[in-house]
Amino acid sequence: MKKIIFPGVLGLAINKEGKYLLTRRHEPGNSRIHKKWQLPGGGLEFGESVEQVLAREMEEELGLSVRIIYPYPIVRTHVYDHKEKKVCRNFIP
Repeated sequence: MKKIIFPGVLGLAINKEGKYLLTRRHEPGNSRIHKKWQLPGGGLEFGESVEQVLAREMEEELGLSVRIIYPYPIVRTHVYDHKEKKVCRNFIP
């Protein structure tokens, strides 16, 4: 079976008052994630840097222009096999 990789970027948005800004999932067909809080972010499009993805997604999801103040990544990988419902998770600080 051919494997497809979908890279994504998430960021923690903090406003001037020091409050965290989160998004809430809306996927009624998937009770596991429906109405769950999450960090804003999205998929990497061809030719984009991770900073560009984050700025675009913050604009789309929160309606904000952002300034990235901590650009150092925390890398997590999630491998999902949707047919067998297997998940592999790794964390790299």
